[in-house]
Amino acid sequence: MTNQPNIEQGERLSFYQLINDKDYHIEVPIIQRDYAQGRSSFAEKRVIFLNALKTYLDENIPNRDLDFIYGTDEKSGDNKLFVPLDGQQRLTTLFLLHWYLALKDGKIEIFRTLMTLGKDSKFRYKTRASSTDFFDALLQAENQISLGQLTPNNPKEYPTIASIIEDCGWYFDSWKKDPTVQSILVMMDAIHQVFKGKDCDNYYERLANPNNPIITFMFLNIGQYGLTDDLYIKMNSRGKPLTPFENFKARLEQEIKILFGDDKKSYKLKFGDNYEAVTVQKYFSHQIDTEWTNLFWQYKNEKKSENESLIDDKILNFIKVIFINHLAENGSKDWVKKYREKSHVSFLEYKVTGYLNKNFVIELIEILNQLKNGNDKIKQQITDTFYYQENTAFEQVLKYDFKNYNQRIQFYAYVQFLKKWKTNTGLNEWMRVVHNLTQNINYNNEGQYITDIKGVLRLIPYSNDIIQYLKNNGQVEGFNKKQIAEERIKAHLFGRLLWKAVIKKAEQHGYFTGQIGFLLNFSRIENYFEKHRNCDWSEEDNELFFKDFENYYEKAIAIFDNNGLKEFKDYAWRKALFSKGDYLLKIGEKSNFNFLINLHRDISWKRLLFGDGSRSEKRTFVKELIDDENFDVNNVEKGLLAIINISMNRNNLGWRKGFIDTPQLWLHLRNKKKEKLKNIIRDNNLNIKHDDGTTYLLKGEKRSGEYSELQTLHFFYNKLITASLKPFEIGYHTGQGSDNPPCAYLNNWYQYEINIYYYYGNFHIRFYDKNIEPTGINVQPVLNSHQFKTEKDKDYQVLIFPNNHEELKDKLNEICADFNELIIPNS
Repeated sequence: MTNQPNIEQGERLSFYQLINDKDYHIEVPIIQRDYAQGRSSFAEKRVIFLNALKTYLDENIPNRDLDFIYGTDEKSGDNKLFVPLDGQQRLTTLFLLHWYLALKDGKIEIFRTLMTLGKDSKFRYKTRASSTDFFDALLQAENQISLGQLTPNNPKEYPTIASIIEDCGWYFDSWKKDPTVQSILVMMDAIHQVFKGKDCDNYYERLANPNNPIITFMFLNIGQYGLTDDLYIKMNSRGKPLTPFENFKARLEQEIKILFGDDKKSYKLKFGDNYEAVTVQKYFSHQIDTEWTNLFWQYKNEKKSENESLIDDKILNFIKVIFINHLAENGSKDWVKKYREKSHVSFLEYKVTGYLNKNFVIELIEILNQLKNGNDKIKQQITDTFYYQENTAFEQVLKYDFKNYNQRIQFYAYVQFLKKWKTNTGLNEWMRVVHNLTQNINYNNEGQYITDIKGVLRLIPYSNDIIQYLKNNGQVEGFNKKQIAEERIKAHLFGRLLWKAVIKKAEQHGYFTGQIGFLLNFSRIENYFEKHRNCDWSEEDNELFFKDFENYYEKAIAIFDNNGLKEFKDYAWRKALFSKGDYLLKIGEKSNFNFLINLHRDISWKRLLFGDGSRSEKRTFVKELIDDENFDVNNVEKGLLAIINISMNRNNLGWRKGFIDTPQLWLHLRNKKKEKLKNIIRDNNLNIKHDDGTTYLLKGEKRSGEYSELQTLHFFYNKLITASLKPFEIGYHTGQGSDNPPCAYLNNWYQYEINIYYYYGNFHIRFYDKNIEPTGINVQPVLNSHQFKTEKDKDYQVLIFPNNHEELKDKLNEICADFNELIIPNS
């Protein structure tokens, strides 16, 4: 295809050179949109762009390109116009930056002379006449403002440049409705915030240097090719639009050249039969177009349209993953948080972090060199794929499909190992340890992720023999200390006969996933290690420890499958566990406790088995249960029911007894909206230490929803529901909110009602007379005989009764019998 513009035909220019050397007037055509970089929706991009411009001027390195700017040239009388078709936003910002720095450095007359012809600005917008009028007015000598007006000593203090201009006599109110003018005023203030410091003094000379311009762009006059205004800008010899990746790659290659210059010490390329030392930039450019592209091509997208990229997005995603881990290495929490979820990070966004440096470039090159594999997908170097699946993980990186920080850290550990050792010797055990350290952590913030990235980085020098390093008590930073201790014990066991295979078998259980400290604890290995700091026991003891470990593993897998706790009839596991102790874990606000679910950071069965902190005591109940003589690994449910039946006769179970002998209680933990969930107590909590001594069964997480009270509910199902308490009918009222607490009740006898509450270890029997109409019945003698007391300022009389279900039932029988014997007058 002839006469098509390409990159080589672009000319590098600065804004100053475009105006001065080329003698162009810049006229944004009417078909273009208003200036947008000052809009509120551009706030983040605006800050990033301006900081990048400041970085370029700080570094004072010539020719820092801002991509391509295209347009056509036209004649307007004796003036030569450049009409931008792409790049007008950047040109406008560069104009404003020149204006501000000239004003700040006392060079505004020089800039005004450069940018005006008579009273007309050489930079103008045709989108709106009012926009052009504003540029003309801004450059008039009599309209010049002073940044000194922003100082506190000024009699009429102005907080912003915009407020100064808006207060000038030459400022028209109509400009308040011009979006371009309003956007310009916002940008002026943003520029001031970035460049107001003394460190930016004399930056106008750097910006407008005609010989060594700092900030440039690739200028392309497409008019010379006979192309029309409505052309969507073509960028290469194929007539394809330049993709975001091609733009990014060109900018990155330029940055690499600036960073490394002509250094040829590190890399070589093969030319014919010989290898020749080349610059870092040349090496990167060659590899990204050849061997590395071959790798990404093996994971190409299914092409759905002519313009769709097959691999560009994958390369950009890969670079972003490496860069975010690079940011984490350097402890850059804010940038990690900012960019980890962005679908696309521009070159300027990389640049403004300050970490697009030599170390990152070298890391990117070396990682890609280790992953390339001719014309195939990445080499499979790990045999134990339970711990890490290389190809799956790499595809996840290319799709940028991360579910958590764990996956990012594991990929980081994988590529850092390959970068360091350039072999797979030791890789299996390294990734097993990293998997175990990371898989069972819930990363809630960037801080923990950064800490653990640094932890991995410090372990890399020892990663090819990580087992020996752990065995030698080598320092491990970050991660969970208890999991680190577990890995040390395993490292010692790996040196003993038989252990390696059985440990890996236990680790690879789908629910335990590397976290098997509870097996080491139950089999007394953990206790031995804590005392001796080794596993150097005798062969006889080794056989006993091994037998115990296998025994507890067989019991564990009889209870837990790959998804978590197996389903046992009528909550048999939970009831049997209650017979040993209170296994519930605290969650959320105040004193909420949960019956445990399979997957959750704080209230899962796995967290209970982990046994960290206060959970270690609760974990002992699991051991007691599976050590019970009635526990049957071959028929778990039968054994659990036997344990439950024996416990029903015990009197030392406290509040737990209700959940063991009264199955209806479990239904009061069921949220109606979640009835179909296999685990019916998911997300529901038991509050066992409420301020007034009560225990509330919640169907949600707070008492603002429906809830019950344990003691009254247990009494209701255990004793009350089967009683005949004439003349009353029996029921239970669930609570909602603190003003409407739950209770058992007797009602439907005229206007009288008895409610049974529980507070501070006692039942409170309240008698209510609603006084709707006279009944002719004198109930007071009965109440007096049973020692009911009138509560001050209350509408009921109360009898406080000890927490004894059988005696309470007898007392209610007596009260109701006395009421039933009252002579009821004829109506």
